[in-house]
Amino acid sequence: MKVLWKCTIRFLKENKLRTIITIIGVAMATALFMAITCLCSSLLVSMIQFLKTTYGTSHARYEGVAAEDLKYFTNNQSLEQVWLEKRLGYFEIERDGVLRSNVDYFLDVRAAEEGAYGANGIRLASGRFPENDHEIIIDRSIRSELGIDVKIGDLYAITLGKRMAGGNEIEVDVNYQAGETLQVTEAVTYEIVGFVERDDFETRFGRKRGPNYDRERKAFLITAYTYLDPKDTGEGTFDVSVRYTLSGLIDQREVSRALLGISKELYDAVFKLGHSPSDEELWQISGRVKRYQPNQHRLSELETLQMLHLSPDLGLEWAGPVILVELLLLVIMLAGVFCINNSFDLSITQRIRFFGMLGSVGATRRQRRILVWLEAMLIGAIGIPLGLLCGLGIALGLVEGTNWVIGRYLKSASFTMYYQIAWWGVVIALVQAILMLVLSAMEAASRATGISPMAAIRANDSIKSTGKKKKTPMLIKKLLGVTGGIAWQSFQRSKVKYRATITSIAVSVALVLGMTFIPMLFDVALNEMTYEEPYQVLLHLGGENAFEIVKGYGNAEGVIRLDVASNLTCVVDLGNRQYFFVYAVDDASFKRICDRAGVDFEKARGKGIALDTFSGTVVGSQCVGRIQNYSREESEWKKVSVEIAGVAKPTQTEQRERPANLIYVGEDWRKENPEIPFGTTSGYFLCEDASSLVNQIYEDNLLNVTVYDLDQDYQANRLTKTIVILFLFGFLGMLIAIGVTNVINAVRFNLELRTTEFAVFRSIGMTEKQIRTMIHAEGLFLGIKGLLYGMVGGLAISYGLYRFCWEVSDKRFSFAFQLPWKEITCSVTVVSVMLFLVMNAYAKKTSAWNVIETIRKENL
Repeated sequence: MKVLWKCTIRFLKENKLRTIITIIGVAMATALFMAITCLCSSLLVSMIQFLKTTYGTSHARYEGVAAEDLKYFTNNQSLEQVWLEKRLGYFEIERDGVLRSNVDYFLDVRAAEEGAYGANGIRLASGRFPENDHEIIIDRSIRSELGIDVKIGDLYAITLGKRMAGGNEIEVDVNYQAGETLQVTEAVTYEIVGFVERDDFETRFGRKRGPNYDRERKAFLITAYTYLDPKDTGEGTFDVSVRYTLSGLIDQREVSRALLGISKELYDAVFKLGHSPSDEELWQISGRVKRYQPNQHRLSELETLQMLHLSPDLGLEWAGPVILVELLLLVIMLAGVFCINNSFDLSITQRIRFFGMLGSVGATRRQRRILVWLEAMLIGAIGIPLGLLCGLGIALGLVEGTNWVIGRYLKSASFTMYYQIAWWGVVIALVQAILMLVLSAMEAASRATGISPMAAIRANDSIKSTGKKKKTPMLIKKLLGVTGGIAWQSFQRSKVKYRATITSIAVSVALVLGMTFIPMLFDVALNEMTYEEPYQVLLHLGGENAFEIVKGYGNAEGVIRLDVASNLTCVVDLGNRQYFFVYAVDDASFKRICDRAGVDFEKARGKGIALDTFSGTVVGSQCVGRIQNYSREESEWKKVSVEIAGVAKPTQTEQRERPANLIYVGEDWRKENPEIPFGTTSGYFLCEDASSLVNQIYEDNLLNVTVYDLDQDYQANRLTKTIVILFLFGFLGMLIAIGVTNVINAVRFNLELRTTEFAVFRSIGMTEKQIRTMIHAEGLFLGIKGLLYGMVGGLAISYGLYRFCWEVSDKRFSFAFQLPWKEITCSVTVVSVMLFLVMNAYAKKTSAWNVIETIRKENL
């Protein structure tokens, strides 16, 4: 055994460059394993922290729990933490000036423990949280939607009461109940110390939608919180937010069923996957708890367990990411096996005579196999630990790079990447690396045992010849001459030697071109979800002076562009009963619309621009009608008349969000028709800081205002794209590096194995220039064949992904498949430069060899 160790170590030392390149290949593949598993754990932890911050840290919420039933929660060993909110009562808010006359507005006042805010994702918009039961924080929509003029520091006097219907208290339900009344219980005065972010609209405004939803009476709740003393749990109704222990998470169905106080059969029937509980089922489970809400949005240890297959309830939402990670690891392992296997094959080819001589002097097949395994063991002992460390460094660099990109280019994004090393990630990477090395050396070990002494001495197994004369294409003869013909003949008869190089080039190029569809898909998705101009803020405002108020925000700090539009509800053409819509826009927007229609702005003043989707409209025609309203007689409404000055093609935004029969008018038309009552005014803002503008609008205490921060969703999608692209190209970069290493390794050793052949060419009179031309010609043939295979494979992968997404989206893609010309050009350039440098370096090296000595060594 000592002799075998000495032989292995001596061979590795004598072939330092090949050994180093093989170690680098093992290290890079291992680094990819480690980087991916580390990034998975880091991304998982980052998502957990992000969703905890956004939606809270609780796992479930139990609403309407009586004080005497709190013992089931506070003394439960399956619950790690319990947070209480006490329902104090409701205060009916005056509706003066509010347009929704069919809505009852209530202030829903609760007392909450300090930790309940974070548990339920309640975030401060301004101010601070209450510190005693005389302080209160309120949803800031009380100022925006309702226009109630309350500020931090004000004393707010209210009368609390119970919502009653049919002699029973409405404890939890948001919706309006028939015959509902408010029974006053006490008068209190609170100091307002802060405002919280607006709650979800549906939870406050009711969840049931009937056929006449807009006309039905509704209850609109504005939440407010005061301080809850932990000792004040003697009576009343509570909402309980809970966080399960680790064992409780694993068996969370049974724990939740016990807390609800219902049977297992009823729980499984009501809360089975994809089932929407009926009113009867909800009533059946409301004996102890009025409403049970598992927290679907908050990522926790439960999802972590599911992702690691430790829970029987593996969520479908995690099936995709798990499969994707497993596929990535498989691709990397295959690429690593391919690269390292080539290295071992070259090693066997280089030592073919050595193995033959070992067999001739009595070395067994087992001993020759052990030589290969010892070589793999030594290479792995150095490459795998080095790769693990490099993988941790790569993951750290990607995490810090992502945070840098977020901080510099996505300032409004609240996501932060956390660096996390998981023990299971290290184990997976180590096992994958060892398996890769075993698979790589297996074929070489088998090949080493099958070499016969005579075949080893002849060393001609790599040259395949059928006995037929191979013709050289005339184009090659004309362009490259005799040396090109010799290179072509060598290329044709030694395909086995060149197969590794060609495949390495093809795989690298195919991966690059195949993955180009993913960034393209993100770009399309971002374009689909935004306006043609990247508006960040959308404002809807009602009221008499809404147009002027919205237009005034165009002078706000950081506003780059503002488009203002007011719309008439509906206009009925008096001639053919055709409906059309009139949008009044500001002069700046109207001028841009005139430019689209090819009409002079001055000539279009006081007139309208129709979209060409409005059938029957021509320049100079009059569109006349009356405003339609379902609550009044048509004759009571004003007559509308608009002369068409031009016709414009609709933009993608207009096609997606505005009616087809649309006419734009400017401010001059509004001034000429002051009696026309317009509806809601909308403002589309392009600004530097969306969140700052949104806060400014809220602080202005406007009535009947709704503000949407479109930039949040846009930035979230940009963030997703950025993270995916960073990780994707980091992954591709490492795979390409493995491929490049393999190409350099294969080309170099293929050429070194032909040192005698080059010496013979020199001995018969071939010049250095001719030999250099022959070597570069072989590189040209390698590059062309590898690039062709790679481009065909890459485009097939990219188009396959496109077709898959197209089918999954029910064939609704709005973009056509595009050839990645930039990536193709980049691939051709990189491969050409790489092969030229490798071939040129070797050509220079061969010129220094002594012809006689080279031939003599080969014959020894």
